[in-house]
Amino acid sequence: MYCTTKLWLDSGMIQGVNLLKETPKYIDVNDKGVNDKGEYVRGKYRGLIVSVNDFGVGILGSLCKCYHRNNLAPFYLHQVKDTISMLSDGLHLPIDKAKVTRVDAAGNLSLNHKPPIYYPLMGICRYYKRWTRENSLYYECPRKVLTFYDKIAEIKSASGGISQSLLGQNVLRYEMRLRQRLCQQLKINEINAGLLYNDDFFRMIVNQWAKEYSGISKLNCISQNFFNAMEIVTRKDLMEVFALMTIGASGNPSIIHDAIDNLYESGKIKNRTEKSRMKKDVNNLLLKANLHEKNELIEELDKKIELFREQCI
Repeated sequence: MYCTTKLWLDSGMIQGVNLLKETPKYIDVNDKGVNDKGEYVRGKYRGLIVSVNDFGVGILGSLCKCYHRNNLAPFYLHQVKDTISMLSDGLHLPIDKAKVTRVDAAGNLSLNHKPPIYYPLMGICRYYKRWTRENSLYYECPRKVLTFYDKIAEIKSASGGISQSLLGQNVLRYEMRLRQRLCQQLKINEINAGLLYNDDFFRMIVNQWAKEYSGISKLNCISQNFFNAMEIVTRKDLMEVFALMTIGASGNPSIIHDAIDNLYESGKIKNRTEKSRMKKDVNNLLLKANLHEKNELIEELDKKIELFREQCI
């Protein structure tokens, strides 16, 4: 579940140890020098980036990769504890006491189709800015990011190919990246590395990962039988149905929100309030499609998210 994690072990927690002298013995050093904070040494340990200076030790990277050497394999709670212990032994430091300043939680979901096919069916999410790039979909706000991407395409791009066992597979990776003010976001006074393998904390992260996904509006099938539920059809109803049919035919309902953003940026929408109202009107219109047929792709994705959540906790 955990992928990228950022840790900081303050020098005050390690009495009688010269970090700049001792810690570099246990890492593959690739950089050293002096900056505005003084002398530093950087290197790697089992794929993690380790930075050392007089003030402490910083560790950044994927705990899952550190343990498995890849991030496709499942990463269970007892393995998180084993990884922290391994880091403590390998670096000769009390890593379980290190402050956690970033947590990324992720799940690999095996789907029936290639991941980009699902992106147009995921609409806006309150407080997030939605944007796409290549094989990825992002929802971003100042403190956190939700991202969906084609894991097989990423592996192929990074390594130049994929193993025989991955041929023909469709793997969507969904990540929740908590980047700033973790304690405030999670309503906890202090988060250290030892808490990462606490049952209650782990369960909270898993549930938050699923909850963030559920906050994204999903665009289901737009039915042409919209009129059937109406006793009287007004001009407004007629225009709404034709709008829904046109959006459905485009294959990308979220393009309407992108158009509103572009109009706002060009000054053709007078202010943020008007832009928000327009998006709300569009979203309310799109939600009317949910009264009819449920999209099988969204239904599949919902089930995979819930199954992954249940398996983790």
